[in-house]
Amino acid sequence: WGYIYLPDPLLALIDTEDFQRLRNITQLGYVHLVYPGARHSRFEHSLGVYHLSKQFLLRLLQSNPPLDLTDEDVRVFLAATLLHDIGHYPFSHTLEELRPSFVLHETRARQILENKDSTIHHVLVDQVKIDPLRVANVINYETTEQQIPERDLLLAKILSGTLDPDKID
Repeated sequence: WGYIYLPDPLLALIDTEDFQRLRNITQLGYVHLVYPGARHSRFEHSLGVYHLSKQFLLRLLQSNPPLDLTDEDVRVFLAATLLHDIGHYPFSHTLEELRPSFVLHETRARQILENKDSTIHHVLVDQVKIDPLRVANVINYETTEQQIPERDLLLAKILSGTLDPDKID
């Protein structure tokens, strides 16, 4: 995607240890064993999803009528686009089949975001100025554990729909 601009608060999310660990988790599973050049990491994928999500969001905000979002909604959405895969394990989708030993990566993302001792939680609160619970709701919107507010469900459907930035990247 070329150069991807990130404002300082979102760059602080990327600088966390939890986000940096995504550099070592393959996006394509075992594909590199057949196609040695297929070396896409969850780190690169997360940046790509962020970039595409910004483009989706700009189009929706410029539509007629425009999507009605607050500044906070936009910050929640953009943080969720970066952090949507934060809960992935190596070979995550394969390991998730070994439940209950491994929880779904969306559930794990919620655990990381809601952990008040995590660096990501602190960056979201102190620098991005948003509630980590809202970001967790956008990522883990299919949970049966709690009711997800309509505004968060709307953001979740932009990030995870039939044709979404996650699938496109």
